[in-house]
Amino acid sequence: MKFKGGILFILVLLITIGVAWATIQAFNLSYPTNNLWTNNNQSGFIFQPVSNINTTFSCELFIDDVGYGINATTSNNTQTTITANASLSDGSYNWYVNCTDANGTDKSTTYVLNVDTTNPSSTINSPSDNSWGTDTTPQITFTLTDTADSILNYTVYVDDSSDATGTANNNTATSVNLSALSQGSHTVKVEAKDEALNKVNSSTLTINVDSASPTADFGTNPVDNYNSTSSSVTFEIKCTDNNPDALQLWGDWTGTWAANQTNSSPTNNTVWSIAVSGISDGTHTWGVYCNDSAGNDDWSDLNRTLTVDTGAPTITAISTSGTSSATTSGTATITATTNEAATCWYQSSNFSAADTTNATQMSGNGTASSSFTVDYSSDTTIGPYYISCRDTLGHNMTSSNSTGSISVSISTSTSSSSGGGGSARQNVQGQFAKKTWGYLAVGAQAEMDGDNEIGLTKLRFRARNKVYNGVINVYQIDSLPSTVNEFDKKSYKFIEIKEWNLEEENIEEAKIEFSVAKTWLAENQFTKENMALFRYVNSEWAQLTTAITTEDTDYVYYTAETPGFSYFLIGATAEPLPGETATETAPSESTTSEGEAALEEKSYASIFLIIVIVAALAALIYFYLQKKKTR
Repeated sequence: MKFKGGILFILVLLITIGVAWATIQAFNLSYPTNNLWTNNNQSGFIFQPVSNINTTFSCELFIDDVGYGINATTSNNTQTTITANASLSDGSYNWYVNCTDANGTDKSTTYVLNVDTTNPSSTINSPSDNSWGTDTTPQITFTLTDTADSILNYTVYVDDSSDATGTANNNTATSVNLSALSQGSHTVKVEAKDEALNKVNSSTLTINVDSASPTADFGTNPVDNYNSTSSSVTFEIKCTDNNPDALQLWGDWTGTWAANQTNSSPTNNTVWSIAVSGISDGTHTWGVYCNDSAGNDDWSDLNRTLTVDTGAPTITAISTSGTSSATTSGTATITATTNEAATCWYQSSNFSAADTTNATQMSGNGTASSSFTVDYSSDTTIGPYYISCRDTLGHNMTSSNSTGSISVSISTSTSSSSGGGGSARQNVQGQFAKKTWGYLAVGAQAEMDGDNEIGLTKLRFRARNKVYNGVINVYQIDSLPSTVNEFDKKSYKFIEIKEWNLEEENIEEAKIEFSVAKTWLAENQFTKENMALFRYVNSEWAQLTTAITTEDTDYVYYTAETPGFSYFLIGATAEPLPGETATETAPSESTTSEGEAALEEKSYASIFLIIVIVAALAALIYFYLQKKKTR
């Protein structure tokens, strides 16, 4: 029995060893590696099987459990390649190898293969092609897309050289700032690459960098302080820049400082001549503005002055003074006021300033006020006198204005006479501030300064749209027009803000900074928290959101938000605090009597002290005499 059992054990052991020896001992899958991405849809698959019984045997490639090729003479322990016998569409696949020797079949480990033969896409979103900018490190935004990958690699090329690399999420806008660029034009493209090494370039973008401001300048004519006898004047202006965008002639002869003419396609450093007609008589200011395509701009360094005078001067008033005297003689002064600077003459008959042979020149040469004097020594009349004038450009009045007869007197009574004219009441304007912006890009911050006298100390806003030739005038006015309703509380100052090309639709985030004198708050019994800025809109005073910002020894400073410009007032939001009137209190009777009693007590004490001193001296003298007698 023991012998039979031993034979059975040996047989089982031999069968087991035989079976183990007959199977493939190892697989080494070399390529594609597990989870590899490839753009080859018919790849070769490399593996190395190991058998302990056969030197050659048969192996088959399976992709998703479907046979894709057989090598019937696979050499033992040797790298073998089976190329897929059919193309694979894009997607993920499981692959493995089955090898069979004389005694059995074995299967390798399963690997994953990702096939992607589709190129990604690359699109530059901003800036727009051939755009201009002042930033030397501009930002570009692009989007990379792919049908398979969630993350893609990118390379940004500037002028065909790599400028930036990184990764971007699929179908997501990505922004990158370029390295510092030189002035001028540059090409930009973005390469997208997926995990399967498919790659593509975006369309080429051209960007232009220009951080240098242009130069706005005058041509030769008209020179500064030019005097023109014609209302038509030809102006010469120019803009120096490699890429000028607009060139403008600015002037104030229309009644406000504004762009008068615009050249939308100026040539670099080339004089542009503009003939302007209908310029009113008077002294005018003019200047030059230009900007380039990148938004840089410039004003001429100094404005020039132009005087237009197309006609003879006009005498607007003749007045007299000193027509009465308390003494036996007097001197009357006759004054002529003209509408422009002029030289005037007078004589006793009608004449023209073109012929002053018999006339006498008046004082005030070259001004708008000329005068002469006449002596008198009795109650009488003087004149009439005739006055004719010539302006600084040589225009002569063709006739003269008469003073009429002027009564003079040497009596103690006083009288005066006028040959014409009169006094006009002057409307006193308040403090004033003005600022002009030739060009504001979208989102540009703008501000202007005021002062404590105006009440408005600073105005800030942001351009919502592109603005050309924006102007703001700020006035501190003494009173409001009759068309504006009254404010029902105490007001500190009235302010009017006028704008041109800066309407509500063109601005945003407008803020007004203003101040209130502490002396005014104290005199009117208001705390600093009682003040706010009010805007007149829809026929009523609307309180704006107001906050205290700071204060100094003289003023409290505030800021308020406003959607637009019109009439404003700085005013109280409440009634004044109850006041306390300081009065001087007269001494009461009891106080007076107490004082008198105290003085009386001091007098009695002084008398008593004197008596004591005198008595003591008398006693000393007495004892001295008695002692002398005893000796």
